[in-house]
Amino acid sequence: MKIVATVPLAQPDIVAELAAEGFHAGLLCEKPLATSVAAARRLLDTGARAGMTIAVNHQRRFGLAVRKAVELVRDGTIGRPVRVEGFAKDAALFDWGPHWIDIAHLVARDAPVTWVSGAVDLSARRDHAGLRLEGWGQLVWEHANGLRGQLECGSDTAGQPLLRILGTGGVIEFGSVVPAPEGFRRGPVLRVLGPSAGWQEIDAGESALAAQQWLRSLSELTDALAEGRTPAHDGERALRALEVCLAGYLAARTGGRVRPQAAGGVDIREVLHD
Repeated sequence: MKIVATVPLAQPDIVAELAAEGFHAGLLCEKPLATSVAAARRLLDTGARAGMTIAVNHQRRFGLAVRKAVELVRDGTIGRPVRVEGFAKDAALFDWGPHWIDIAHLVARDAPVTWVSGAVDLSARRDHAGLRLEGWGQLVWEHANGLRGQLECGSDTAGQPLLRILGTGGVIEFGSVVPAPEGFRRGPVLRVLGPSAGWQEIDAGESALAAQQWLRSLSELTDALAEGRTPAHDGERALRALEVCLAGYLAARTGGRVRPQAAGGVDIREVLHD
């Protein structure tokens, strides 16, 4: 097994080089897979022809708070989920979007995304992974079962948790902003608001962005290889998240809502040119 921990622009070429050298085992790539859906598709097809099992480091799905939140949703604790909201203060959509879109797919039970809208502010820029990305951005999307997703990156939004799941009968949050003697702080790892009680705090056993989530991502690939199954964070799931993210950038340029499939020819470097 190998790990490719580099920028998205370089990953397709590295996978092609590994295939040419005869590598045919498990490969853990970083997210996003590439700067375009087309390049990511070529990467996955190259790996498949070479016999690789490719997983992508969407490690946030392995966080204990996320796992518990999804479990509560599946148990009907908050009724039917209707909205997933994500927030990242010091990040861009291309960086955090794949994580939160991936988690929204978990909540949506893998219902496909039907449309995406987006907005970006290019008056300020941030450098990330060899790219010049937006200073602020927002994505909104909808799954075929009606679940709505939203992600905002790049600004400090008062009271916004890292993740909020709203249902017809309650709310789940992690990384909530709560009062503290010094002002405000990121609160309990997980808290739930049900229909008949106030907020209930749940100790998920680690911080919302714990470093060990990366180790679980690696372990999931090694376990999948040993068991002869597809890893939970396989490349096809990562491609789906990248497609939604890039469709949001396209929508920010063209206006309105677009289908995820419209992002097939979009490269992040071109869509964010001034």
